[in-house]
Amino acid sequence: MADDDGADPLDWELEQVQKLKRLAEAYGWGEDHPQYKAKLKGIQAQGKLRDVAALRKKQGEKKKAGSITWESCGEFNAKGFDEAKAQLKKIADGIWVPDRRSPESRSEGMVVRRFKCEDKKAGKVYTARLIDLS
Repeated sequence: MADDDGADPLDWELEQVQKLKRLAEAYGWGEDHPQYKAKLKGIQAQGKLRDVAALRKKQGEKKKAGSITWESCGEFNAKGFDEAKAQLKKIADGIWVPDRRSPESRSEGMVVRRFKCEDKKAGKVYTARLIDLS
């Protein structure tokens, strides 16, 4: 799923909720149905991420967490963490290994994993945080 440049994240979220309502109507789900609630929670989580990304893009800032500088490098569809990890080659070509200092965590029902890759030629260590939004 690609980000629309200049698009308001709230407009995106409202559009997704409208689509969810149409889907719920097609399936006969009520607002209390587990599938409806799960999908709504996913939309809200993605909405938060889009809000933060839009704010950072607007301010031209990078979020610092300790000695790690986080930059948004986009979204992509993957069937699980193994496929997502393979796509990290787009960021840095090398061997991506799980970051043992940051074990798998759960935040608002989403699974988060961190990986790192050392580029010895450039003298950099890349860290990627993968968030399962499904």
